[in-house]
Amino acid sequence: MSAATPLKKLREARGLSQSKVAKAAGIDQATLSRIEAGTYGPRKQAYLALAQYFGSAISIEQIIYPERFEDYEVAEK
Repeated sequence: MSAATPLKKLREARGLSQSKVAKAAGIDQATLSRIEAGTYGPRKQAYLALAQYFGSAISIEQIIYPERFEDYEVAEK
C-alpha cells in the first residue's frame, strides 16, 4: 500500500514515534510497523490496543481495513 494508513496519519499528525505508540499500546515496534504497512496478520488484541490508545480519533475498522479509508484526514485537536 503506497498511501499512508489512517493509523500512520494519526500517529504522525500527533508527532508520535512508532516506538512510543507501540510501547503505550503494549505491542512491539515491529508489529506497529507491519500494521501501518498493511502486512500484519489478524491478531485482534494488537488492533484493540491501538484503537484504545488513540481513543475516538480512529476506529478499529480503520486500522484493520485501511484501504477503505484512503481519504482519511486527521481532525485537528
